Amino acid sequence: MSKTIANILDFMGYEIGDYLHSTVTTALAASAVIVDTTLANLYGGATDNYYKDWWVKITSLANSAVVRLVSDYVASTKTLTVQGGNFASDGAGLATYELHRYDPAIKLRAINRAARDVFPLLSRAIVNRTLITGNWLPNSSFEDWAATTKPDFYAVTNATASKNTTLGLGGSDTNCAYVTASADNGYMYISSDEFRSLLDLAGQSVDFKCWVYPQVANDARLVIYTEKPDGTTQTLTDTITTYATKWNFVTLTSQTINTGISYISFRFKIGTNTKTAYFDNARVLTGNTVYKLVLPTSFNPGIIKQANVQVTAYQKRSTSQYIDPCDDIGGLNKYDPIYNWNVFNDGTYSYLRVPALIKGSRIELKGLSPLENTATADTNTIAISDPYTDALVYKACSILYQMIAEPASMSSKDAYDREAIRFEARYRAVIKQSPQPKMGGSGVRFV
Repeated sequence: MSKTIANILDFMGYEIGDYLHSTVTTALAASAVIVDTTLANLYGGATDNYYKDWWVKITSLANSAVVRLVSDYVASTKTLTVQGGNFASDGAGLATYELHRYDPAIKLRAINRAARDVFPLLSRAIVNRTLITGNWLPNSSFEDWAATTKPDFYAVTNATASKNTTLGLGGSDTNCAYVTASADNGYMYISSDEFRSLLDLAGQSVDFKCWVYPQVANDARLVIYTEKPDGTTQTLTDTITTYATKWNFVTLTSQTINTGISYISFRFKIGTNTKTAYFDNARVLTGNTVYKLVLPTSFNPGIIKQANVQVTAYQKRSTSQYIDPCDDIGGLNKYDPIYNWNVFNDGTYSYLRVPALIKGSRIELKGLSPLENTATADTNTIAISDPYTDALVYKACSILYQMIAEPASMSSKDAYDREAIRFEARYRAVIKQSPQPKMGGSGVRFV
C-alpha cells in the first residue's frame, strides 16, 4: 500500500493542530484576498489576525499549488490577505484551499528527511532483476535516471533521450530509453569516458545486443566505435532487419575490438532526423567472466538480503540469433541462490561481486531500500501502510519542530525542542510495538 504526500501532510496537520481544509465562499479574483465565511465556525475564526503568519495553499482551479503567507485576517468579514502578489482570477469557480501553521515546503522537507532517517528501521521490500550475468554495461536496461535527459552512465549526440515507463519489456525491467534523433545518425551512447572499465574490452571479441522498437523500419542500429591514440578509428554496425513499431532483437556479434584503444563507445543510433526508437535490455558479453556488476540505484543506499541467478528460460531460440535467458519475459523462470557474493564500493560506484556464472542470465536481488524520499508534489507517493504510517508521521513531526526551532527565539526554541522530543518518543513507541513482517509481501519491512 502507499500514501500520497497529501495524505501524510494531513496526518501531520492532525498531530500538530493546523489541519484546515476549506473552500472559498467568494471566487478568487485578481487580488490578494481570500474570503471564506465558514471560518466563523472554526477555532480562532472570531479573532482578528488569528491566522496571521499562517500559510495558505490553494489546491484547485487556476491557482492550484500556489502557497502564500497570510499578512492579515479580519474576523468580521472572514477575509485573509496574503503576501506575494495577486491571485489569478478563477471566474465563478470556488477554489479549495488549506491553512497551515507552518510553511508546507518545510513540512515536505521534513517528510523527505524522515523517510531517509527511518531506514533501516522502516524500509520497503524490493526485488530487482535488471542485472545480467557477464554484462559489461552498467544500467543496461535504462532503469536509473538521475537526470531526466539521459540514463545514468549514458549521453546523447544529435539526439534527445527520455525515460519511458510504459513500454519496458516487463518484469522488474519497467523502464526503457526513448530516443529522438535531432539530426541524421543521432545516437545515445555509453563510452569509456563515462565508464572507464570499458577500455578493458580492447582486443576482445564482443557481442553487443539490445531490444529495439523503431518508428521506422531498419532505422535504429547498434554501433561500436573505437579510437587509438594515433587516430586510428573502428566503426562496427549491425545489419539486422528491424520492423517498425515492433520490438526487434538486434545483435552485433563476434566483433573483435582493436587493441591499444584509448576510447570506446557503444551507440544506440537512429538514422533519420526527427525519428524515434525505444531501446531496452542491452548488454555486451565476451568470452571472459565479469565478476563485478554496478548495483542498481535502488540499492544505493539499501540492503541486499538475497542474490539469485536465473536457471530456466522459455523463449524459443532463433536459428540465426541466439536469445539469452535474460530475454525471457515470463514470470515462470526459476532462480537459484548465488553463493559467495558480496557488495563493495570502489570509491565511485557500488558493485555486486559474484562468482563465475552462465552468461546472459538475470540476477534477482531481494532486499530493503529506504522509503521514497524525493517527493516534490502532493501527488507523489510513499510505499507505506498502517501502522507504519503513524511512525513516519511522528518522525516527520519531530524533524519539523527541529527545523523551526533553529531560527526561533530562546523561549520558543525550548517549546519546539520539547515537541520534537515528544514526537520522537511516539515514533520509537510505534516502532517497538509494531509487528515485524517477513520479506516478500507488500508494505514496510524491518531489518
